[in-house]
Amino acid sequence: QKQKKKKKKKNTPLYQETAVKYYDGFMKNKRFNKGISLSTGCGIFKTAWELPENNGLILPSRVIRHFKQVLPKKPKKDKKKK
Repeated sequence: QKQKKKKKKKNTPLYQETAVKYYDGFMKNKRFNKGISLSTGCGIFKTAWELPENNGLILPSRVIRHFKQVLPKKPKKDKKKK
């Protein structure tokens, strides 16, 4: 019997650039060609739901500002000079 090895993906953190891009796409009913992973979508909405409501409304601009305050930035890759 052959046993299949399951590949484990590294648990990557949710970065603010990713969250803003996908959340903006959700609000504009944009379709993503390859889709997004369930964990990424859950992470985005989990972070958005941390925001307190204001008269039952949450503005998209406030959500994006919240992402920028709470989530880390993507680290920039250093380019080696020749």
